Amino acid sequence: MAEEMSGRHAAVVAAVREMESAAKGRALLAVGATSRRLVSVLGVTETTALRYLRQTIQAGLLVELEHAGRKLLVPWPEGTENPPDVWVNGEPKKGAFRVTEHCEAGPAMAKVRFVLTPERLKVLVTQVLAEAVEQRTT
Repeated sequence: MAEEMSGRHAAVVAAVREMESAAKGRALLAVGATSRRLVSVLGVTETTALRYLRQTIQAGLLVELEHAGRKLLVPWPEGTENPPDVWVNGEPKKGAFRVTEHCEAGPAMAKVRFVLTPERLKVLVTQVLAEAVEQRTT
């Protein structure tokens, strides 16, 4: 069973990596839209795809991010002083979201959560911190 689960995890991670590579710029993958895409990739039902996605997140192979009032709750590296605010905007009905520098008005996103590979999260954090340092020095 453990080998079967690791195979499922690998398939989910591979599918998420493929979706991330196809995403433009600072696009974010919503959990719901990702699970719907996994249905066709893995050939399972939507409920099963969501369960596989949750199990892969719980195994620590993917990262789930939430937001509070459009402010993305990013797990900043330890020792980060005054982390910059990172905002998310998008279209919940289309499942299209992106990271923005400022809070933008738009439709409610109360239940939306995002999924990233650890590598993509690291790139996002590094990029945002570098931009914050650049803004402070200019």
